[in-house]
Amino acid sequence: MTEPNATGLSQAQAWSGTLLDGMVALGLLGLAAALLWLGHRRRSTGNDAPGESPAAPSSQRVTTWAGALLVIFLVTLALVHLVQAWTALPAWTSLVLKGVAAFAGLAAAVGLWCAAPALAALPTRAQLDATRDALAAAHREIDIFTASVSHDLRAPLTSIAGQVGMLELTLGERLDDEPRQRLRKLQAGVTQMAELIDALVKLSRTTRLPLTPEPLDLSGIAEEIVADLRRRHPERQVGVTIQPGLRARGDRKLLTDAFAALLDNAWKFTAPCPGAHIEVGRGLGDTGVFHVRDNGVGFDMAYSDKLFKPFKRLHGAEFAGPGVGLALASRIVTRHGGRIWADARENAGAVFYVQLPP
Repeated sequence: MTEPNATGLSQAQAWSGTLLDGMVALGLLGLAAALLWLGHRRRSTGNDAPGESPAAPSSQRVTTWAGALLVIFLVTLALVHLVQAWTALPAWTSLVLKGVAAFAGLAAAVGLWCAAPALAALPTRAQLDATRDALAAAHREIDIFTASVSHDLRAPLTSIAGQVGMLELTLGERLDDEPRQRLRKLQAGVTQMAELIDALVKLSRTTRLPLTPEPLDLSGIAEEIVADLRRRHPERQVGVTIQPGLRARGDRKLLTDAFAALLDNAWKFTAPCPGAHIEVGRGLGDTGVFHVRDNGVGFDMAYSDKLFKPFKRLHGAEFAGPGVGLALASRIVTRHGGRIWADARENAGAVFYVQLPP
């Protein structure tokens, strides 16, 4: 009577051990999967949270390797338990897996201790919330300041423009050519200043407008921009080629502004060139890279570091404009997680490349 009971008890213990080994293995694999998912999310959303100081590259590498070793440790430990649950496998399999788990576990522990100072320095949720609120308040103050300055600068400009117009109307035919030219130059200066204020306000707000990503037909957007340029400059005869089927994902308003700045730039700098031509297409054989090419005056690549900075002109006053268009395009593309660069030669045209994430 005792022997069957003992056999039944030992079978129950064996099944219980197998079940527990399986449960432990599933738990360890779940932890490993969670770590892999967190690592993927961390990479896809950026290395640093808002308001967080970037960690030193060495600390990031140590943390990455420690995380990878920890995943290996968890997976091999899970396999050890699965092997123990599945008794049909040879005994050496368990020994090999235990050896890998031991090595990975010790290495992960050392790596995590090395990365502990960097991990401990990460801001808390409360600190991130406080930084975010302070940043939002600063943005509101900048918006108020920008609107106030814009209004305060426009008011005297409007007054000057009105007075100049009244003078020209009142004096009429009594004005000689020289005074009339002076009044027109004054009026042109007022117009230029108003355009500069508009450009500054637009540049300031670009970095703070919320992004609303959506699928975009860049070919259609480019066609609308070119149609607007033709309406505004009916005297120009510019050949434009737009590759059909250019698609990207991004904020419609902001990317429209970016490509408008690039096309306006190409339109402006092809003005002195006979047979002016602009091309919009896919660049470098990459579906995520687009280009705007022209056969205009080009520029010297030695000064390309100034290209995307506000008010840094590579040409003389014969090319009118506030000088912020390329800076605006650069900020918009950067906000989308992309990059922008150019290639050109003097008197041989220029091509601007825009790379956008999928």
